[in-house]
Formats: sequence, C-alpha cells, structure tokens
Amino acid sequence: MKRIANILLILIIALELLLFFYWQSNKIVIHIEAIKVNQLSDFFDSLKVVQISDLHIKRLGNRERELVSLIQKLDSHLIFITGDFVSNNQGIDPALKVVERIAQGRKVIAVLGNNDHEFRSQKIDTEKLVQGLEKTGILVLLNQSIKLKRGADSVFVIGLDDNYLWKDDFFKATADLPSKGERILLAHSPDIVTKVKLVNIDLVLSGHTHGGQIRLPMIGAVYTNRSCNSVFKFISGLYQYQNTKLYVNRGIGVSFFPVRFLCRPEITLFKFEKE
Repeated sequence: MKRIANILLILIIALELLLFFYWQSNKIVIHIEAIKVNQLSDFFDSLKVVQISDLHIKRLGNRERELVSLIQKLDSHLIFITGDFVSNNQGIDPALKVVERIAQGRKVIAVLGNNDHEFRSQKIDTEKLVQGLEKTGILVLLNQSIKLKRGADSVFVIGLDDNYLWKDDFFKATADLPSKGERILLAHSPDIVTKVKLVNIDLVLSGHTHGGQIRLPMIGAVYTNRSCNSVFKFISGLYQYQNTKLYVNRGIGVSFFPVRFLCRPEITLFKFEKE
C-alpha cells in the first residue's frame, strides 16, 4: 500500500508540474506600461496602443485563441507587432487566421522577425506570409516609414526588416523623413539601439528575447538571443538607452524549449504620459 501511495504522490506532483508549466506557457498576461515621453503623449492621448511580438504560431491552439480573445476585449486603436509570426511554413495559414481576427477594425503595423525568413535549414515562404498579412489589412513595414496623423499632431513610424539576420536598412527606411518630428522605431531585436544612431527616435519597440522564456529566482533569464554583437543585455521591459526609451516585449509563443517558467506570454498596453 505504501508503494502505491508513493506512486500516486509522484503522479500527482508530476501532474501539478505539468499544469503549472502549461499555465506559465499559455496563459497570457496583459501588462500595462507607462511611457513617459512628452513628444508622444499628445498624439497618443486617450488612444489604446498595444504591442505583441513573437507569436511563433505553428497551429491554431488555445494560446492563439486566447490571444485573439484578449485583443478583442482590449478594443485597442493601434497594434504594433514586432516580428516572428511563425516558426515554420505550416504556421503561415493559422497565423494569417489569427492576425485577421486581431486586425478587424484596428490599425495594425508590423515588422518581420528572423523566424519569418528562410535561414539555413529553416524554410519559410516569406513572400506568402507578407502578402497574406497585407491582405488582412496589416501594414508590413520592410525598411519603410509611415506618417500617422491625428488632428494637428503626427508621428512617424519606422519599421525595419529583421535585424537579427541583418536584413535591416535604417538609412533606406528614414531616407525620406524630415529632420524634425516624433518617431517610433519598430525592430525585431532590441539590440538595434546599439547599431543605429537614435537621433530623434523617441521610442523603440522590439521583442525577440521572449523575456528569457525561462527565468529563475535571483538569477533571471537563463538564456536570451543576441544580435549585432551587442554587449548590452536587453531582456524584457522598459529601458532607457541614451535619450531613447526601449521596450522589449516578452512575446506570445516559445522556441527551442516549448515551455515558459516565471515568464508568462505578454500583451503590452501602453499608457503615454508626460514626464
């Protein structure tokens, strides 16, 4: 009987661990972040601005359904998506279904990540992905800029192609911009701030790191991707780099290890305030 009791106890503990890891990996948290940039506060006053990143969609599962449900409940005005829509070609069709539901009645501006491109053994039909995104009404910026207007105020949004694989071209993206004006830069990897001159860039939005995906108490992130040979560690949350604010979103999906620990998937809702 004692042996049976021990086996049952082990099974219960294993089941609880599995449920905990499932909850950590799939239950999305809405994080509210105050961005105190005077230049942007007037334009975004009373607007709901959301960022999501690193969807890594392989199929239409519970996490993807919850993402759509939460985005719809937030009823945001503007959504920024900072790359890695898919993990493989099989994820393109379900990813397009997800973003189509997200984009309904909302302005969505996106850039691509490294997993949205073919690289080494990774086969991705980038053209199909981009064309599909654009058909859903999403504006995909590939080293391009767009001017958003709201009454007398305006903001330039600069979108770079993936900078982890060095497909970004900041000079091309900003070639036609005036010397003055508020600017937001979208780039998949946060290390972009060490690669380009951040003159007149008020805010940088990125993802790529998954917040570390697995974080340990008192240690923090076990591993994060780096690019641009940066010596800086931008893992998750809000940073001040030179005169620019940088926000690194923890992302929605997973890669490498199919679990998260103390690093739940994140939707970021920004509140723009004056300093």
